Amino acid sequence: MSSEKNYQNTLHSIVLFGPFFMYVITLVHLYYLKLVSKQEKEQLTQESLESQLNYQQLKNQLSPHFLFNNINVLTSLIEENPKKAVAYSENLSHIYRYFLEQEKQDVVLVKDEINFAKSYLELLKDRFEIGLNFTINIDEIGGEKYIVSTILQQVLENVVKHNTINETNIVNVKITSEENYLIIENNKNQKLKTVSESKKGIENIKKRIAFFTDKKVIIEDSETRFIIKLPILETV
Repeated sequence: MSSEKNYQNTLHSIVLFGPFFMYVITLVHLYYLKLVSKQEKEQLTQESLESQLNYQQLKNQLSPHFLFNNINVLTSLIEENPKKAVAYSENLSHIYRYFLEQEKQDVVLVKDEINFAKSYLELLKDRFEIGLNFTINIDEIGGEKYIVSTILQQVLENVVKHNTINETNIVNVKITSEENYLIIENNKNQKLKTVSESKKGIENIKKRIAFFTDKKVIIEDSETRFIIKLPILETV
């Protein structure tokens, strides 16, 4: 009888205090989840800030480098051909202004980046004359998608940096689009250089694009041709 009474008392206690204990356990569990969520958010925020800083450092390498290279060209032209130097400096000022405007954007429309590339290629053609030719063929749909800003300037600068370009060593640059990639192709009149020098610009390009997509930059490098395929972004 005593055993049965103890059982009833225990059952009564469970029924009476069970909801309270469940409530306490739930509160503790929710508080723990809140702490974990807060820590995760703080960690994600920190990682985001670090990523933004790293990306900005990569971008900051471009503007001074772009200006330094073109000032060197302008200095040479002043000595060799003052009239041509004047035209070059005017074109350079327009392009550099646009370059700075684009640099404020992490990603831009493909068609805007292509327009910038055309202007930059025209500037390079002023410099190399018949030594450099280019063709651009981008479909309208691809033009309305997005790409990392000023990335084509880096690619084209890489072409100039690593190839001999003159009237006997002609370089042809072709820019097309295919399956969400922007494709830049050129024949090679390669200068002598170290491996580390040749890879530095490409590594910067890969790192910048990696901030915005998991799609990889594709490189096809043969003895006679160099092709780089840049991922096009569907949205910003």
